[in-house]
Amino acid sequence: MPSSSRKKNKGKDRKAKKVELERVAIYNAWRGWASGRNRTTGNQIQCSHGLDTTIPDKSHPVSSFISDYLVLDDIRDTLQAHEEVWNNDDHRKLARDILIRIGTKNLLDNEINAVIQNTPLDGVSLAWGITTAILILENYDEMVGSFDVNYGVAKYNRIVASKNRDLGEKHISKSKRDVIKFYRKRTNCSCLKKMHLEARNTLPKLGKCNHCKVEKERSLLMVCSRCMVDQYCSRKCQVAASAEHRSECDMFVWAHEKAVTISE
Repeated sequence: MPSSSRKKNKGKDRKAKKVELERVAIYNAWRGWASGRNRTTGNQIQCSHGLDTTIPDKSHPVSSFISDYLVLDDIRDTLQAHEEVWNNDDHRKLARDILIRIGTKNLLDNEINAVIQNTPLDGVSLAWGITTAILILENYDEMVGSFDVNYGVAKYNRIVASKNRDLGEKHISKSKRDVIKFYRKRTNCSCLKKMHLEARNTLPKLGKCNHCKVEKERSLLMVCSRCMVDQYCSRKCQVAASAEHRSECDMFVWAHEKAVTISE
């Protein structure tokens, strides 16, 4: 074998070993989070939060799915690449429960748990970052049609789209109240009760105009009467955004009507 071919093969082997080591490290990290273990103290939260406590080994389809998702940070591409998860109710439920346990653990710790793109992320930020994936797993129905249709209905139906709107985009500190509420409603324990009550008493319910992007109390914003998702601070902003909003409005309405048909 020519020396150049041997070098290429060695390079591929090194790269494969590096990828495998990274996957093992990622698996060990989220397994610790899902089991409620504090990375700094090693203490473990002795509560299942009313969720499935199974943590499959790293070769399991759900483990592979979660590891890939945490690396890619793209729920659509990750889900599409793991047919054995999106096409299986039990696997989706297990993945959802594991992600809820990860989010709940990070809220309870609220410590610096990771550094992504040189930005330290605290527990609230990490918990917020996986809310969309949890919503998709909760609302995905493989019986609707093709993957693209199923995913579109799961992400853009009125319930999911409005919840994503309230959770915000990158305004973590201002959506903290909604993030805590999101996890408390999905856990059957009192672990988040005190934190949720404190957030309700101290943090306002804020929303953002879909046109001018100004932030206001959510009660002061008006919602599009057709899609019931996008919100505006005034009639003037709604009219100004109407042309750009049309295609998105159509998508929300389509997804909502599909979701209603499925539930009937």
